[in-house]
Amino acid sequence: QGVVNLIAQKAIQQAALNYLSNALQPYGALVTLTKTAMAANNNGTFIRLKAVAFESAVTELSSANRDYLDTVLKMMAGKPTLVIKMCPVLGTDDVNANREALLAEGVAEELLATDEGQRLLQARNQAVLKTRADAVKAYLATKLDAERLFSCYSPEVKPATQAAGVVELGF
Repeated sequence: QGVVNLIAQKAIQQAALNYLSNALQPYGALVTLTKTAMAANNNGTFIRLKAVAFESAVTELSSANRDYLDTVLKMMAGKPTLVIKMCPVLGTDDVNANREALLAEGVAEELLATDEGQRLLQARNQAVLKTRADAVKAYLATKLDAERLFSCYSPEVKPATQAAGVVELGF
């Protein structure tokens, strides 16, 4: 009952906000612009493109990835001031594959449970993120100036929340 009420309340609030933003023109445009700016502030981009997906533990671009990036390049060709942001995100499959690779290389299971083992896994995960971002950046750099390409990988790997690793693209 409580969940249904919460969902209904949010739906009513959203409907009221949509009605007001449409009914109170030109002030509604200001509300829409404010919502867009707030969303951009939350995720760092105004426009999010489809992410470049990678198979588990793969860091090279597939032919499908290259085809998609060609489409992005065509879109950016007529917009010389547009800068693209590339943010690699690790997938749970990547984390598991990197863990298995460390075990296969002789790292003891007990060691992986320690801080030192977690640092090893973190370094492996970070290398995958950097290599993927660099692969996307290198491909785009064949047709775009480097100052139009921004990579946002951080030195700390965030916990994976999706199975497949991706490089998110946005403007």
